[in-house]
Amino acid sequence: MTGFDLLAESKIRQWEQDVREGRIQPSKTAKAESVGQYEPLEKKLFRDIRKNIIKAYMSSGQERRQLLEDAGNMHVQLSSRLERSGYNRMSKMFSDTIQAVKAAAGAAEQDLETLRAMLEEMD
Repeated sequence: MTGFDLLAESKIRQWEQDVREGRIQPSKTAKAESVGQYEPLEKKLFRDIRKNIIKAYMSSGQERRQLLEDAGNMHVQLSSRLERSGYNRMSKMFSDTIQAVKAAAGAAEQDLETLRAMLEEMD
């Protein structure tokens, strides 16, 4: 299981426990979304952070600074969401992965073929 699968499973179990204990009431009119249509915000943030870092090393100047700044802001948002939910180790794991992507993209700086290949791996 990936970190996101574990996170989703944990949130589902917590919701089920809250329903059993009466802390929340399940909505009778809510329609269940297809699993294929829903993407957790954490997963989207993680992917977008890595993409922005790679794109930053494909560009230069102000565009690079802006992409890296955006990636940094999203990284803070991702870490705070995970840590607020008690997933400190998962936050550390994602941070380590993000740093590895940054190092790899920095090493391949301006090698557009390598950087494009890194982007394609994420899709």
